[in-house]
Amino acid sequence: MLLRRLTALSAATLVLMSSVNVLAAPARSWDLSRDVMSIPGYPNVTSYSGNTVGTWSFHYGAVSAPLSLGTFTSVPNTFYWGSGGGSNTPGVFVPGQSSTYFTASFTKGLVSLHPGPTQPVIVKWAGSTTSAVRVLARFSDIDPTVSVNCADGVKWVVYKNTTVLGNGVIANGNHGAVFDTAVSVVPADNLYFVVEPNVNYSCDSTALDVLITATP
Repeated sequence: MLLRRLTALSAATLVLMSSVNVLAAPARSWDLSRDVMSIPGYPNVTSYSGNTVGTWSFHYGAVSAPLSLGTFTSVPNTFYWGSGGGSNTPGVFVPGQSSTYFTASFTKGLVSLHPGPTQPVIVKWAGSTTSAVRVLARFSDIDPTVSVNCADGVKWVVYKNTTVLGNGVIANGNHGAVFDTAVSVVPADNLYFVVEPNVNYSCDSTALDVLITATP
C-alpha cells in the first residue's frame, strides 16, 4: 500500500513539475495592435517621440531604402505618424477610439495605413530573434467610398527583407485579405507589411492586424 501511495505521489509530482515547466516557458509573440496600445498614456496621449514602438516601426517609400514617418501627433480621435507632406500623404493611424474620420471607419487600437500617391506606407517588424515564426496578417479596406476617384482598392505586400512572401489586391471595401505563413528569421532579418495605392490613392485607408508567434 505504501509503495502504491509513493508511486501515485511521484506521478503527481511529475505532472506538477511538467506543468511548471510549461508555464515557465510561454510562447514568444508580437502583436501589432497590442503593442501600439502599450504606448504610455494611450489612448489619451497627444504626442510620442519617434516612429518606433517595441519591435515595430513605421515608414514609407521603398522597402530597400525606407524613409521614416514623422513623430506621432494627435488629430481628432486618432493618433498619427505622417510624412509631413500634408494631407493624403503616407501615414499610420492608431485610433484612440472607434470612430469615423472623413469617410474611413476606424477601430480603437487597430492600426490603419494610408499610402501616398506614389509612396507605399510600411510597417516594419524587427524581432531580433533566431526562430521559426508564424506570421498572420489581415489587411482590410476601411473606406468603402465609391466615387470617380475612390473605388479601386489597394495593393498589399509582405516582405522578408527584400524578398516577397506574399501579395495581393484588396477590392474597395474588402475586409478579408489574410496572409498566413511560416518563415525562419535571424536577428538581422526584418519583415515588412506594405500598403500601396492601386490606380489612385484616395480613400485608401487600410486596417492592418499582425500577429507573429515564435514556434518551437
